[in-house]
Amino acid sequence: EDRRRAVSGRLREGIAPETIDRAVTNAGADPWWNGASDGEWKADLKTVCGKGSTVERLANRVRAGPLLPQNVREGLRIVEKERRREAGGDPV
Repeated sequence: EDRRRAVSGRLREGIAPETIDRAVTNAGADPWWNGASDGEWKADLKTVCGKGSTVERLANRVRAGPLLPQNVREGLRIVEKERRREAGGDPV
């Protein structure tokens, strides 16, 4: 029930299902979120979807995000946005 409520809340905020899916996928690939870094705590769906800002942050994370400096991650985001714009899918 808590998981359903967390996901429903994000959908009501206008966050797309694809964005939630990307956030969950990225959290599962990240050692901190999936429990690999300490072996004790592991994020669940309620945690990942608890706040819209968390969903957005995780969804926008580059796969190797934690290993790359912030300026490199930002550069990759800009390149991806430009690629989408040129393909006609993301107006600037």
